[in-house]
Amino acid sequence: MEKNILEVIEDDNDVGSIRLSSGLRVWPLLRGKIYFHDLKKRLGYSSKTRTRNKARLIKSFFYGIKNIFVLRKFEFLFFENTNKRISINNKYYDIYFDAWGDKLCPDKSLFVEFASESHYKRDKVFSKNIMSDLPFKLASFVRSLLVFPNIENFEILKEIQERNHIQINFQKELKRQLGEYYFYRFLFKLIKPRAVFVLSSFSKVSMVMAAKSKNIPVFEAQHGYIGEAHPFYHVKKRFEESYPDHLFSFGDFEIKNNKNFIFKENQILPIGGLQLEYLKSRPLPNELKNIKNKYRQVFCVTLQAIKEEEIIGATLDYAKMHPDVLFVLCPKDRSISYSDYLLNKNYLVSQYPIYDILKIADYNLTIFSTTAVEGVSMGAKPIFYNADNLSKRYFNVLKLGATIIEEGDSLSEKHLNFQETEADPYYIEGYFENVAKCNLNI
Repeated sequence: MEKNILEVIEDDNDVGSIRLSSGLRVWPLLRGKIYFHDLKKRLGYSSKTRTRNKARLIKSFFYGIKNIFVLRKFEFLFFENTNKRISINNKYYDIYFDAWGDKLCPDKSLFVEFASESHYKRDKVFSKNIMSDLPFKLASFVRSLLVFPNIENFEILKEIQERNHIQINFQKELKRQLGEYYFYRFLFKLIKPRAVFVLSSFSKVSMVMAAKSKNIPVFEAQHGYIGEAHPFYHVKKRFEESYPDHLFSFGDFEIKNNKNFIFKENQILPIGGLQLEYLKSRPLPNELKNIKNKYRQVFCVTLQAIKEEEIIGATLDYAKMHPDVLFVLCPKDRSISYSDYLLNKNYLVSQYPIYDILKIADYNLTIFSTTAVEGVSMGAKPIFYNADNLSKRYFNVLKLGATIIEEGDSLSEKHLNFQETEADPYYIEGYFENVAKCNLNI
């Protein structure tokens, strides 16, 4: 399997020796920035998801601000995302952490929320205590202004930069990351939480390191497919101080496929996936039932703001030859226009959650989205468009029983011939029951 840029750098350089005079190793704070810089350079991918609308940012800043004044009363901190909430019984429920907040103690649980656009109205949210993450972001920025890192072996970073054509200001990035690290050390010293809960720990490394420096256990909820090659979860050079202590996993896959995984087997707690479990049981809208009955085949095209013209382009010839086949485009970035494709009656842009589309789809076409495994449980067979070899790098195609459209190739009948697979389900059932019986020992 082809190495990603982080593996190449870590194989060729003594990254562990890059540290502050205090002994703090700084490489874990830079890995994510380097990886996404490389992804953007090669594929035009952007990981920035927060709105730049100043009015919305100001409004979000004051969301739940009163909790700032009672921080000491909270024992459990949950760092989560607005877009991970689903409507259950007329309340927006966090699919990863609300069940844990209820289990541990709602009154002592604080949800610190990232919002890409805006937050839900307070009376519409299930979480009892909730606030925006923006005050913490501002405090981290102010703290970064007081950071002047003295880095030992900085010349290694310069060599890495030159050899791999990385256009990142490492000093500036370290000031930002260390500003977060020092702020969260202060915050955790002030609050003394019993546990911290995070999503996507690779985007919160400074926070994880701060918590672990204070001996506070960190729990991560699995947010997507990890597999056997995810660049932030499968490593050869380990930095234990930057990894959470436990993972709430979707199932047993990560226990059975544990080579080079940042979590050891006894750190993985199989819980299941609430979102998938709930949406599988939810009835389909009548309009989607009608669409399903109208077409011989339905393809869900899961777009990820990467090589979208190429992946849609790979379907055009097949669509022309088969007027009774529908391609439903499910975009990640809804600001992008797909009007050119909609001139063809075989295409529409979904206005429904992608999980509803997967229910009516015979096939799910994607580059490397987690929906590849989610769709399997809903009856949508996975087809990968192998842009920049990302599909093969992230997924074990054989285990999934998927087919591959190589970059530059087009969809054809040969891609609809699937091998039978006896792979165990990626998700286990019984989310709430699994949470109830799990002992966190905190």
